[in-house]
Amino acid sequence: MGTFAASRRMAGSVKMFRNGMRFFFLAIPATLLAQTLQITPSAVARGAIGSFLIRLDSPAQTSPVSLQWDLAVPKQILVNAHDIVPGSSAESAEKSLSCAAATLDRNVSIYRCILAGGPKTLQNGAVAIVKYTVPEGGHPGNIQVRIQKALGVSKNVKKIELPNTAGTITIR
Repeated sequence: MGTFAASRRMAGSVKMFRNGMRFFFLAIPATLLAQTLQITPSAVARGAIGSFLIRLDSPAQTSPVSLQWDLAVPKQILVNAHDIVPGSSAESAEKSLSCAAATLDRNVSIYRCILAGGPKTLQNGAVAIVKYTVPEGGHPGNIQVRIQKALGVSKNVKKIELPNTAGTITIR
């Protein structure tokens, strides 16, 4: 098989010639370099207290030093801003977490959170723990909790946009 045919078979690669030398650059999909926040699933009985984690998943070379996000919580569960605390990844990076009620409407409470402090980058893992309560009269079923408007800042002070995400809380 010729060099041209072999290079055409290398999916996602680019072949460049310079001074008679061949260089190959593999195209890396943006999703492999993307940071995401994830909400871990949680299940709780009516009238009980539960918790879920907000986890960071980020390639090491692009880990953020700070994050901010809006947490959208349906009114079927109750969250207080002081019950949103740093997770193990935030603590090991010596970060502080501050959350405040941003807006309230009939169906959803929004908490704006900022995780920052010091020069250490955040490692993959729990950046926040959210404690919540399900009222005694809560209806059984699945509730969607969302993270939206999430942003990060890299060590070289570049803006990092993170996609919106959601997690499920099951009320039994």
